[in-house]
Amino acid sequence: MATINVSFKKTSRDMKLFTFVNALEEKSDFIKDAIEHYIDYLEKEKK
Repeated sequence: MATINVSFKKTSRDMKLFTFVNALEEKSDFIKDAIEHYIDYLEKEKK
């Protein structure tokens, strides 16, 4: 299984993201959906 390590600094932005994701039951699915959404956004911005 491939993994990607992500670190969260103690900034208010990072801690807000960490707290939100850490509270989810399906963390992995949420992150994958978020990455797919962002990739779609970037592809639309190129056009």
